[in-house]
Amino acid sequence: MSLLVIHHDELVGLEALAEPLAARDLDLVEVDATTTPLPDPADHDGVLVLGGRMSVAGDLEEWAEAELDFLRAADTAEVPVFGICLGSQLLALAHGGEVAPREVPEQAIVALHRTAIGQDDDVAAGWPDGAPAVAHHDDEVTLLPEDAEQLLVGSDGPTMWRLRTAHAVQVHPEAGITTLETWRDARGTEPTADDEAFLDAARTSDPFLRAAGVSLVLRWVDGL
Repeated sequence: MSLLVIHHDELVGLEALAEPLAARDLDLVEVDATTTPLPDPADHDGVLVLGGRMSVAGDLEEWAEAELDFLRAADTAEVPVFGICLGSQLLALAHGGEVAPREVPEQAIVALHRTAIGQDDDVAAGWPDGAPAVAHHDDEVTLLPEDAEQLLVGSDGPTMWRLRTAHAVQVHPEAGITTLETWRDARGTEPTADDEAFLDAARTSDPFLRAAGVSLVLRWVDGL
């Protein structure tokens, strides 16, 4: 089985998902959408779209326009897609949704709960209600595509949703404390008290963040 992993940013990778995916019988194909043309989605059994620090809330760069075309082609070919953070925003844009900057960036450990629809979704149904997840983003989906259905709620925007063969999460199921510390350091500014409070909460929750987040994505992978 072939899984295409789309990257956008050297600091936002598979992280906690890397070892579990490597342990599965997968042909893992990784590509950076910002530098490399994307393949035909129909050549793969699933597509995992990772996050990134760039914004797609305004005018789009050429790579982003090409990725939107790719995501629409995947939908037409009924190839399952799972989008994380920026991946969720790109999926929304590809199918008629909207993305905008937040007034205040969200950096928090949030407790997520299944919606009634999420309780019957093969991927979201296994989420333990109240389990924590990492919210870390400046932009978010402000309008879901028509016919999209929310599966998990907890953040103040669409937290997890699905549209036909696509699933998307605004939170980061792949990110543990080491990743979050790397993101803090990459900003190049002095950490604030809010930064440290967020990281303290992430340290406390780290085993639970990894367990719930990795399991969520693996349920999608195992359903391909």
